[in-house]
Amino acid sequence: MENVNEEIIKFIISIFFILIGIVVLITSIILYYFEFQKKTKLRIQVLKSSHEKELLRTQLEIQEETFNKISREIHDNISLGLTLSKLQLNNF
Repeated sequence: MENVNEEIIKFIISIFFILIGIVVLITSIILYYFEFQKKTKLRIQVLKSSHEKELLRTQLEIQEETFNKISREIHDNISLGLTLSKLQLNNF
């Protein structure tokens, strides 16, 4: 009878350690998942930030190009007007 009780106690202890192992495993998986989720959110924020910076840089380049084109047009128009005025004055 004493042998049977020892076997039952050993069995219960084994089940207890197995359950503790399962709880530790599940807890580790959950913690790993949350850490992975946190790193993924951080990567997404970094990507969004770099994308926004690239968009702003591109917009600035386009704006500078547009200003340069406008200033060339203004310069060309003034030069053309002055040349035309000079030709008309020479004709008089």
